[in-house]
This record gives sequence, structure tokens and C-alpha cells, in this order.
Amino acid sequence: MTSKVKDDYEELNYCSLDFQCNVYSLAVINLKSGDKKLLAAPLRGNGLCIDMQHNVPIIKPIPFNPIPADCDLVSIDAMNQVARSGKIFIGITFTKSSESYLNIYSQESDADDADFNVDNLICCCQLKLEYVPLQLYHTEVFKGEDNIKSVFVLSGLDGKIHVYEESPRNNFTAVDVEEYFPEFATFTGFATCMQCVNLGRKTRLTFVGLRDGRSFAFVVDLEENKILKTYLTDHDDVITSLTIFNLNYHSADPNTDQDIANYNVLITTAFEQSVVYRRVFKSGFSLINVLAQSNLYDCCLCGVAVDLDLDGVAELVLGTYGKRLLYYKLLPLDPTTTTTTIATTAAASAAPTNCPTDPPATKPSATKIKNSNRNSNRDDPAAHLTISPLTSTSSTTTLKSLASSSSASTILPAGSFSSIISHSLTSGRQSTTTLTASASTTTTAAAAAATTTTTTTTTTKNDVLKAGIVANTSNNSSSNLGGDFINVPGDGDDADDNPDNDDDDDSQSITSRNSVSQSEQLGFKLVEMKDLNEPIMALQPVDLTSDSLKELVVMTLKGVHILQKNLHNVMLILKERLNASPE
Repeated sequence: MTSKVKDDYEELNYCSLDFQCNVYSLAVINLKSGDKKLLAAPLRGNGLCIDMQHNVPIIKPIPFNPIPADCDLVSIDAMNQVARSGKIFIGITFTKSSESYLNIYSQESDADDADFNVDNLICCCQLKLEYVPLQLYHTEVFKGEDNIKSVFVLSGLDGKIHVYEESPRNNFTAVDVEEYFPEFATFTGFATCMQCVNLGRKTRLTFVGLRDGRSFAFVVDLEENKILKTYLTDHDDVITSLTIFNLNYHSADPNTDQDIANYNVLITTAFEQSVVYRRVFKSGFSLINVLAQSNLYDCCLCGVAVDLDLDGVAELVLGTYGKRLLYYKLLPLDPTTTTTTIATTAAASAAPTNCPTDPPATKPSATKIKNSNRNSNRDDPAAHLTISPLTSTSSTTTLKSLASSSSASTILPAGSFSSIISHSLTSGRQSTTTLTASASTTTTAAAAAATTTTTTTTTTKNDVLKAGIVANTSNNSSSNLGGDFINVPGDGDDADDNPDNDDDDDSQSITSRNSVSQSEQLGFKLVEMKDLNEPIMALQPVDLTSDSLKELVVMTLKGVHILQKNLHNVMLILKERLNASPE
């Protein structure tokens, strides 16, 4: 039985807000009991705490005293010091005139979270900020075997990321970011979104998106507090949201699934099409799944991974300023044959060099894009990606991909997108890049001129399938990174996916050949759309009703929708699976 996605969720509740909100205005309180509460912080006025009891919403206003009435709330977050005091802390950032503050609230007593009541919140700490705040986030940090605590992480318009930890008597103080997050000290820029996933107590996966389009992926050793891997890509567009997710939705516990190859990243941007980077913490940004039509409904502001149809595989939901929810599902793609090459060169300090090209007559001629200044006007509105895995050998990989459509009237068919591979040397943030549509392009002259070397390796068909590379049908040597591609869940089972067997050599080329059967080609395709009456600012899957089925919380410009799974459909799915199960 297959049901329409739009029928899988029904409106459980809608709560209107007195003032408009932004992309940082939604937070979730996780109680030790397993219960969840929603926090909504509009631009001005009281915040709201939304609780569900027997499918009946209980909404309470939160007077964030002593915040002045004429200030602007920027972001909100809540954390539970489970490993320590068990206290719940709620952080609020706000600005007034030229001043910015971080207020942190908690209950006065050490009452159990079953007695948590927003009416008992008091401001335990107010910190004046020397910068304009952006996203407020929290995560757990580890120091020693038993020292576990949660900290607030705050990005700002000063180009830095700041960390605040709890001190005695419920106060919070700023600490050196390198003490817990050495990765945040490796770059400067306005971080619009960030997320950390701890794989047990040994490894942390960190992803950061910046306002200028750069995105960083880090693999960090928690025991030695050092960076193991760093990857960089450039979207030339504002990163509006990101989500680290596992395709195997019900086995996505980072404490049990500690294979970095199983984690992917969904990125939404303001004007480009949204993309999924497959195995990004293992393979960098070389495996891309472009979500077709995701840029046709105004800015895409948010995205989440959630199991919509209870099949155990994560689906993607995007929210747009054009008042539309987009649902993407992992589905088989059209059969294709491909030759896909990603060339990598060493010595990032080499001067930019245009590479010779010889595209087939049936392919468009090479197109040059001058990218000498990030802030200058671009001749080609199509977005492009510059991928630079940063390793101890200073190797640099360059990939240029048409990740968006310049015309809103052009609708790309689901399961296909245009990509162009660039074989060029880059240097720093300024480069002249030649985009070609030919895989026969060589980098011999450029490599010789720059006194660099190029290493190329060919993977087997099994490696290609496992990596999820699928390309458009082509019988010549031209290189088109074919359509949407994502491999089946649980693809990190062989020795190649074991981090212990990884040679950590990022200077390599991935080449795929031969045709792939349709059953082996999977990619995210747009399957349904849902219209709302307001622009969509934030999404959050959360189990508010404590029934083990996550509701989809949709924050619009001036309201909060709570969408619940259609229980009739759930019953039919369970009945079908019971009938199909062997006796």
C-alpha cells in the first residue's frame, strides 16, 4: 500500500502569533521524562510554550522579563543539563538600538523536569554582547571520562562563533572557542546555521553554513580535541539551513551508528536549488543530489529529514517563503550510463590556470566565468560549487556544478539536473575558472605550469553503486554528473566504509563506468507539495504527543502549525505489514 504524502499528515493544531518571527524563532525543550515542549519567540511580545496533553494543546505565554517591550528578539534555544544538574536553560538573544544581549532563564529551584513550569522561569544571567547575534545553538561537550555538559553556541555578525558554559550559581560565562570547538577557529564569516553530531564520545561531526555561501564539514577527534578532516564548498548564495541526517531513519542514533559514511547533509540556500551531500564526512562534497524544483517557490528557508510514510527511510521536507511545503522521497531513477570524473590537484598555492578543453560537437562550448571578486556582479546567474577538501597536504579539489535554475519558469524534471565538471587549479578565494562539459579534458598543461601533480584512481562498479553516483545517459566521453543520486540506506557495510581502513587521501578522482540497473539507482524526487497561508520560516519534527510518532511542526511568519500523522493511514500500514510478515 502506498499513500500520498499529503494524506499522511493532518492539521492537529494551529497557534497564531502576535508578531512575525524569523528562522531562529523555534526551539524544543527535551525533558528527562521524554516529553517535549515547543518554544516560539516572535520578534516582539511574549514568547509561547506549546504542550500537548491527550492531543489537546496547552499554550502558555512566556514573559521574558526583563527584556524591554521595544526590543527585537533574534533567536531562542533550550538545553537540558541531563548529565549534570538536570536543569533546563532557555537562551534568548535580542537587540535594542545598537546593543545586543543574551538572556538565560531557568527555574529557581532544582525541581524535577516533571514540575517544569514556564511561570517559574527567572532570568539567571544576562550577558551583554559586543556583536549582533544570529543562531543560538546548544550541544554536549566532553572533558575527561565523566565530565559531560551542555553549552550554548552563538554565531554573530562579528564573523566569529562564541561558546558559553555554565558556571557556579547558574551563571554563564564565555569561554575560548578552541577549548571545545577547534573547528570554529579555522574560519571567519557570518555563520547563519550550524549543527554538531557526537558519535559517542570519540568523534564529532560539525557542519557550518555561512552567509557568503561557504559551507564547512569537519570531523573532530573528541579525545584529543583536534580536527581530523575539513571539507569546504562554496555555493555563492546564503546558506539558510542545514540538516545532518542518516538515511536509515530508525537507526540514526549517533551513540550506536558511529560510521561517518552513513551521515549526509541537506543544505537549503536562498536562491539555488537545495542539495543533499552524500557521505560528506567521508567523501567530501563530491557526491551531490540536487533537489529539482526546490528553487521555484521563492527562497527555501528550512529543511528537515523525517520518516513521512513509516518505511524506515528518511524523506525530506522543505519549507519556502512562497508558502509551500515540498516533500522529497527516495525513489528509483531512470536507467543511465555514465562516465563521471572528479579531478583533484595538489598544491593549493598554484596559480589559477585555464585547462584545454575539447567538448564533443553535440555539447555546448566551454563557458568562462570570471570569479575574481566574491562581491562583484556575476555574468552567469547559475550557481556553482567550489569544493576544497583541506588536508595536511593542502590539496584542493575543484568541482563546478549548475545547482540552480536561473529562470523561475524552467522546471527541471525530477531525477535529472545539469552539471559541469571543471578541471582547473584554484588559489585562495580568487580564481578564474573554465567550465566544460567534457570528461576528456586533461590537466597536463596546467599541472606542468603549476608544478603540481594530479592523481587519478578508478573505482569498481560496486564502489560506484555504493557511493551513489548516477549520471545521465551518454555514449560518448562527455561528463555529465547525472541526475539525482543517493544510494540505498546501509551502504557503509564493507571495508571501504570503515574509518579505520580509510587512507584519508582526499587527492583522488572518482570515475564511474558502465550502466546501472534502475533498481540500483535511487535519488530524492519531488512527490508532493502542500500550500499554507503564510511564508514558512522553520520546520521541526518532534514527538509532542508521546505516541512514538513524530509530529511535523511548521512555523510560518505569524503562526505555528502542528501536523500529525494520519492515524487511519498508520493503522492501514501496520495492518499491511502484519499480513505480509511470515508466520
